[in-house]
Amino acid sequence: MNLILIGCMGCGKTTVGALLAEQYHYTCIDTDQWIEQEEGRTITEIFRIDGEAGFRAIEKNALHRLFPADRTILSTGGGIILDPENVAQLRDNGMVLYLKRSPESLYERLVDVTGLPLLDGTEGEVRLQRIRTLLDQRESLYTAAAHQVIECDDRESETIAYEIGRSFLKNS
Repeated sequence: MNLILIGCMGCGKTTVGALLAEQYHYTCIDTDQWIEQEEGRTITEIFRIDGEAGFRAIEKNALHRLFPADRTILSTGGGIILDPENVAQLRDNGMVLYLKRSPESLYERLVDVTGLPLLDGTEGEVRLQRIRTLLDQRESLYTAAAHQVIECDDRESETIAYEIGRSFLKNS
């Protein structure tokens, strides 16, 4: 069984995925990190040079190369659900879990983070509003793509990973 973690940037996909992989001896792949290694450039550079459409094409190709997989925890980029073909592939290859956080929780986690192309040049109230806008645009897509929604506000990554492992990986 594979677990696929989706959600907005800053929701904890990479951290929770790594914790689960370590505890249950799964392979952990963060799609953004994998793309950076394969491309030899950062996500920010890809966005700057190829634009968001170029990045989305690279992201889609990455999914085709990563599956089929077994005993893998895949932490995806926040916009992977924008392409219905990506969603179908994710759902066909594992249990898709949406790590849901409020805009305020995401903002707290992202307040000082740099290198996020969709938040570059924003801070304070402008950054919070950009996060709200992204969530407004994507919330229904995350929910539709997920087999299960995991509420993450006011919860530590270790607690979230423990509950996911207990619910979905305990027999693996």
